[in-house]
Amino acid sequence: MTIPQIRAELLILATIWPGPYGARLAYLAIETKRRRAVRRAPNQRYNKITHAQARAYLAIHPDADYHEIAAHYGTNIGRVSEALRGKRT
Repeated sequence: MTIPQIRAELLILATIWPGPYGARLAYLAIETKRRRAVRRAPNQRYNKITHAQARAYLAIHPDADYHEIAAHYGTNIGRVSEALRGKRT
């Protein structure tokens, strides 16, 4: 059975059984409806970082880790890793 079929059966049973059980079945049938798709957080566009920028930051701050570099340039550590490996120009 599919969810819409189950919902229809629950609504039929809710009309047959009056009282609190029928109300509960009707409530459960309504709860099986799919909620509207809503984007909860906006898409983030990460700032670009180049190999030269990452190397320059490491020259000034030799003990910096990927998190510090990413925070400085407003990007994520994956982009920093790509920049340091030369995958980002």
